[in-house]
Amino acid sequence: MKASAHLSVAVSNNVAVFSMPFHPGWMNFLGASCTACCEAGSSAATFTITAKPGEDAVVVIMTTHKQTSKGGGFDDNLCVIPITWNQGKMIVDLEKPFLSMSDRLLNVSKTVTTGTSLMVTTRGQKFIYTKTPPAEGVEGMRLVANATTLLGYAVGHVSFESLEAAATLDKRSLEEREKTEALARLGQAESEISELQRQLKNSASESTEARRYLSETLVQLNQANSLVNTLTSTKEVLSEIILAVTDALWNTGAAKTRFGFLWWTKLAKIRAAYELKK
Repeated sequence: MKASAHLSVAVSNNVAVFSMPFHPGWMNFLGASCTACCEAGSSAATFTITAKPGEDAVVVIMTTHKQTSKGGGFDDNLCVIPITWNQGKMIVDLEKPFLSMSDRLLNVSKTVTTGTSLMVTTRGQKFIYTKTPPAEGVEGMRLVANATTLLGYAVGHVSFESLEAAATLDKRSLEEREKTEALARLGQAESEISELQRQLKNSASESTEARRYLSETLVQLNQANSLVNTLTSTKEVLSEIILAVTDALWNTGAAKTRFGFLWWTKLAKIRAAYELKK
């Protein structure tokens, strides 16, 4: 349905004021590529925007009005409104919807997962803006925190590089990055354990009991490494390793020796580096 069926607009001196005079209800401002009087996600009886002279823009508004039929209920209508210029005058077209460029397709939708959202598909990627993004991200989509940036790219005023810089990684990429970081931290832990093994082998206080505890510690490290694909907390794994090393020092009687003091210092540094509780 045309935006003119729900909205009216008054234009003067590069400023446009939108209102909803035809039906009782309200408007939700979802975003604009130009300067607006309020933030995306705001509700009001009127919205005001202004655009730079000669610079095309797009404004997205959702109207909500009560159904006139029995039973009540509400109807939502998404209006994607183009702003163009003719001989220096701002033209706000409520009769025709905004037409995306072929290489940056704009879509406005409303889903249970993301609520009302703006999405631009470009260069094989999907960039999305929503007021209430899921904490775990959206599969296959990159979240953009600012609606103006996303819509600015849709009309050609924001570069792809700027859009990428403003976007998060998609959910799958975030998981891969977390997995890589977990592997790196486990590698550092493995180096620390290897050093402890070398020290224990060279220590005069080395005993069969110490080797047994060290062997158990290395088994735990290998188990942690094999579970890295489902790893949710690298800190928990490191805490378990430190606990095992601590037991080895106490059970071998090395805890209060100079050798033990050196390793208490090392363990304290590891806790500080990874912000682990004692």
